[in-house]
Amino acid sequence: MGSVLLTGFEAFGDETVNPSERAALALDGCEAVPGCRVRSVILPVTWDRGPARILNELDALPDAAAVVMVGQAGGHAGIAVERVAVNVSNGRDETGRTRKEEPVVPGGPPAYFSTLPLEEIVRALAEDGLPAFISNSAGTYLCNCVFYAVMHRLAAAAGRPDGPAKAPPAGFVHVPFLPEQAVGKRPLPPSMSLPDIERALRVVIRTTLAAART
Repeated sequence: MGSVLLTGFEAFGDETVNPSERAALALDGCEAVPGCRVRSVILPVTWDRGPARILNELDALPDAAAVVMVGQAGGHAGIAVERVAVNVSNGRDETGRTRKEEPVVPGGPPAYFSTLPLEEIVRALAEDGLPAFISNSAGTYLCNCVFYAVMHRLAAAAGRPDGPAKAPPAGFVHVPFLPEQAVGKRPLPPSMSLPDIERALRVVIRTTLAAART
């Protein structure tokens, strides 16, 4: 079994930390299941380098067992397992570059669905005492952008004669603020501790790999 590619993002905007970065780094190198380790990569919050970085990493892991992308969603009270990535980009990145209703991939399909086992993940998280839900929108900022870019690359690879027989399950998960990020904000947003976020991502990975084996 190959590695699990796990990604997080650098801090952006007014935030000095990003829970997705901290959790991904904490899990880097850990054994997701026997014989399968996590390979964590932190992405810059820029329109060009963010997608390019994850696609390069994906190309370097031709035997990836799964791809789990993670981002911060301030205001969420639980783990949001995203259903769909759309071919639309909006917002200003950390270099100051702005996109307005631009496609992630010109000429690409309007959307791609996650191939993670969404319902199984939410159920497993609940059984572990962690709040979670299926989200029908990953937004149109960098989280959605890298989500769409990865799904497009996997779909293209699966369609090539020399492509993999089966694409690895892939999808995106949003996590809440850390408690330290909530301090001083009004109204006070929900948050989740770093150990709980790490535990949630372990559950996401284990559940995904278990479903892929059936």
